[in-house]
Amino acid sequence: MTERSIPWSGISTGHAGPYTDNDWSDIWRKMFTADRTVEGVLGGYVNCLNVTNPAGVTIRVASGAGMVDGKFYENDANIDFTIAAPGVGKNRYDLVVLRKTMAEQIVKVAILTGVEAVSPTVPALTQNPATVYEVAIAKIYITDVPVITLTDMRNYLKFALAKVDNRQGGGLGWTTSGTVNYMPGAVQFEAGCNTISIGGGAYVGTITVTFPKAFGQVPLVFVSGNNQDYIITPTIISAIQVTITATHRLSTVGAVTIVVYWFGIGPR
Repeated sequence: MTERSIPWSGISTGHAGPYTDNDWSDIWRKMFTADRTVEGVLGGYVNCLNVTNPAGVTIRVASGAGMVDGKFYENDANIDFTIAAPGVGKNRYDLVVLRKTMAEQIVKVAILTGVEAVSPTVPALTQNPATVYEVAIAKIYITDVPVITLTDMRNYLKFALAKVDNRQGGGLGWTTSGTVNYMPGAVQFEAGCNTISIGGGAYVGTITVTFPKAFGQVPLVFVSGNNQDYIITPTIISAIQVTITATHRLSTVGAVTIVVYWFGIGPR
């Protein structure tokens, strides 16, 4: 098993030049993370640092690669941790993190252990670029039995500027109509699948969806559904959420559940 992170001295150019190693880290961070507080895993590379609980109190981090605050990380085999069960009647949250330590000039996978309690809270990440910087890749909930529940928290690295060549409208706001051509800056894409339940005798139903991450301004939102008898429309859109309405084309019908699909695109 090998964990590897590029040393932060004597790298990148191979000779004295205008950029220091920390300069290069800043460049990589700005290129590949839109939000360094949550993004850290390189998508599509071997097993993407997937976290599992193969047995008992063993936490396993699969092979993969990532970046923490501009510092590269890679491992080519499973890494196993053994966590302790909390005391009788207590529970605990732990986090699996990618941890950059400036003093050691290294990035490693680690367990950030929380405080056990009847109703525990998730431990806080340390995110100080000058000392220690942590990005969570999984949340662990462990009971005194012990029973472990894992929540995937991986956010993947991406180019800071999403690829949208041109946008046409009437102003800087994406929902202002017009014929002026703009070159967008940082763009984000989001999508989801939700359901609208309509009671018997009714013909209209709504659901309000909160975007996983708020847009910088009101985005463009496109919707559809799995029932052709209903017209699906986005009726209220803000930078943080969208209200989707399903309306029957003809008249009042019986109770029904409709699956709706939405896609949003807009500025970060």
